[in-house]
Amino acid sequence: MISIPLGDVYSEEDKSYCTEQPDSIRVEKGGSVIIPCHFSYPKNVTPEEVRVYWRHAKGGRCGSNEFIYNHTENRIHAAYRGRISVAGNPQKKRTATIRIQNLRENDGPMFCCRISLYYNGEAIESWQNRHGTYLRFKGQFSVEQPDVVPAVIGEDISILCVVHNRSPDAIEEIIWRVGTSDLCFENNEFLIWNTQNITHKVGRWRLQKSEKIFLLYIESVKDSDSLQYCC
Repeated sequence: MISIPLGDVYSEEDKSYCTEQPDSIRVEKGGSVIIPCHFSYPKNVTPEEVRVYWRHAKGGRCGSNEFIYNHTENRIHAAYRGRISVAGNPQKKRTATIRIQNLRENDGPMFCCRISLYYNGEAIESWQNRHGTYLRFKGQFSVEQPDVVPAVIGEDISILCVVHNRSPDAIEEIIWRVGTSDLCFENNEFLIWNTQNITHKVGRWRLQKSEKIFLLYIESVKDSDSLQYCC
């Protein structure tokens, strides 16, 4: 068995420093959401304090965008004041989960968890989830893919790209990016479906539209097909 991953977690220097978040969560305006964040660090590291920070971003990755929440210093961005709280236990259970209430359509939509370990009042290690969690509001246009697609070498597979809240006839072009980077935009455009090219095929690869689903078919899967696929 091989898997074709569509998402991953980020560690700045050491893979043993990790944070895990879901890629996306469906939400409704006025409702509430719990955004999980689980983290880990080496067993031989014994911090006196674990500090949790959350960033938001309007598009792309969180990077160095402004912090919206710091549970240790009780700092909350004005836009989220009275609506955000920590729902995990960073010190004992290595969870930095947050809850946001009374959701607004201009919240986020990308949220990233950052962890800092402190000893004797100084930061000894910090790392952040590279992808974050994207809030998909009900009724808004969005594109959805599975996180991981299991595959068996030699068999055919299909990877789904599902369009929400937009007429399929309004979609003029679908681009698939394929590569080794876990960030979509860093990979090259590989296959393109558009209204002039209904079925696009390159070697063992083929694109096809079926109602609100745009499929990427891969024939006779190989080890080398274990890459990142982004619609």
